Amino acid sequence: MKDALLLSMPFVSPAWPALGISTLQACLRREGFSCDVAYPNLLFAERIGIDTYSLVDDLGGDGLFAGDWVFARHLSGGRLDEAAYLDHLRRHLQDDAAAEAIADLRSAVGLFLEECLIRYRIAEYAIIGFSTTFEQTTASLCLARLIRARHPDKVIVFGGGNCDGVRGEALLRGFPWIDFVCRGEAEESFPALVRSLRRGTSPAPIPGVVHRLGDAVVANPSGAPIAPLDRLPIPSYDDYFAALSESPIAPDLQIYLIIEGSRGCWWGAKSHCTFCGLNRTSMAFRSKSADRLHDELRALRDRHGISAFLTADSIMDLTYFRTLLPRLAAEPLGVSLFYEVKSNLTREQTRLLAAAGVTWIQAGIESLSTRILDGMRKGVTALQNIQTVNWCREYGIKLSWNLLFGFPGERAEDYAQIEVFMDALLHLPPPDTLARVALDRFSPFHDDPARHGMRRVRPLPVYALIYDLPPEQIDHLAGCFDYDCDLEPYDHVRGVRARLAAWRSAADSASALTQVEAGNGDLVITDTRPGRHVDRVVLHGAERVVYELCDAARSTAQIRRHLDDRGLSAEMNGEGLKGLLDRMVGLRLMVRDGDQHLSLAIGAQRAADALAPQRPEQRALPLVHAPRQDLDVARRGLGVTEDRRG
Repeated sequence: MKDALLLSMPFVSPAWPALGISTLQACLRREGFSCDVAYPNLLFAERIGIDTYSLVDDLGGDGLFAGDWVFARHLSGGRLDEAAYLDHLRRHLQDDAAAEAIADLRSAVGLFLEECLIRYRIAEYAIIGFSTTFEQTTASLCLARLIRARHPDKVIVFGGGNCDGVRGEALLRGFPWIDFVCRGEAEESFPALVRSLRRGTSPAPIPGVVHRLGDAVVANPSGAPIAPLDRLPIPSYDDYFAALSESPIAPDLQIYLIIEGSRGCWWGAKSHCTFCGLNRTSMAFRSKSADRLHDELRALRDRHGISAFLTADSIMDLTYFRTLLPRLAAEPLGVSLFYEVKSNLTREQTRLLAAAGVTWIQAGIESLSTRILDGMRKGVTALQNIQTVNWCREYGIKLSWNLLFGFPGERAEDYAQIEVFMDALLHLPPPDTLARVALDRFSPFHDDPARHGMRRVRPLPVYALIYDLPPEQIDHLAGCFDYDCDLEPYDHVRGVRARLAAWRSAADSASALTQVEAGNGDLVITDTRPGRHVDRVVLHGAERVVYELCDAARSTAQIRRHLDDRGLSAEMNGEGLKGLLDRMVGLRLMVRDGDQHLSLAIGAQRAADALAPQRPEQRALPLVHAPRQDLDVARRGLGVTEDRRG
């Protein structure tokens, strides 16, 4: 009998392999254990069709838990209020046909689970492991219960992001067919558990393992975060590609490989963003060496013939700007990379990302109000966020970002300033989402809600429509919460919502704001944005110097010192500088935040067109399911819920 089978259940994207369990497979095999990985998520997508599967998958960040609900009837035996959930789904989607299509999937669950027993040869393995991240929990519970009924000798183990902290204990208490839960990083604890089970010894000493002792549930203390990461094996993706080679939907998928360079968050360790529930149990930042990550990229590219990579890191290691990225720029591997970054990039860092093949980033922008950003503990300003959007457009980097609202202490005037900025940014990619900030487990909001003006915190009502459990157990199982507060944010965000609609329309048109140097040394700015005041502006001498200096945000004092250093004070005195800045802001060629000024025109001659041939063609994926789906860490997507109330 083989030692272990690890399963990736619906609903996560079938377009990339599972990082967590693929790494665990490599860890087990390195220690001499037999282990296979199977992809029932791919099988379910085949059975219901990739379009229908994607419809559910794409709702993963909207707080609907549609993927979990599809399996909830089978799990509860029909004891839930399904009509209430369907009403909730219809109100959100505003599309009865789509809601009915999701509801119809419930009829496919029973046959799918039976097929899993046969297709994946469950009887041949001693241990069956389930990775439960995002909306994989109810599907995993359903199959695990069926396995226990048909094969009572099997040991059933759960792990992944939905098992972290108290949630892992809640799973073991609520569902008696689970034998063990591995909380947190499992590359050491899971092999230790497999070793213990093979030898027949007690799992009590194994850090991070939740187990039963008689009628009690015992949660072992977590172990130290794994370090250094270089000692982890390269994930084994062979089983994914074997399954993909036999899948009829393979031609419909844009395949990505997942790679991990770091764990934890170096910014969160210093200043945990108030709304962020990521990394709470493993905040300590660790990263692979540049040599190791470079070799891993090359090895996975060569083995699988895939050049598009999604990195699983919460935040890019800053040392990679000195090590990995210059190497990738100087010696291209012919790969394209997605990375999550802090939004205070410099121009040189942005240029280096593009040169190294980072074609897509998610920047933690979240707001265009410095005051709100300070309240979030983001450590960036509004103009730093805007210049990052500007530079990404210039260097041809796809940017994913969000606007969040509903933070404690925010004011209507904060959003009035955001509206001013939005009117000037119609040449840039708009945010993917405008959403009220969520209250997620492990976030500072959840740790101390009263401090943030949040009262009567309770699990989102949708959990009670998915899990047939007592309220106190749902409270421990939940990852997302509702709350009461004094602030009702929807009124003061109305103008932002209207401007976002206009911005998205402009993004589909020939809206541009560019600058180019004329033959005589003047700077020519061309504006084709909707609502523009002029089509063309020419700046020369000190005017051009000032405009180009404000490519990064500058204060008036900084600009004056620069003019003094260039010997241009006589050409532009204090009044002249004020007049120029006021004119540029009035024409929306610059934006102003307090005494900081930022130029907006993109340097047409500096655009990264020359880099395009090095970049593999790839289709954009939905933001809410960027590389987050497959991580065995405590995460809930972007921590946002799209607001669709009009």
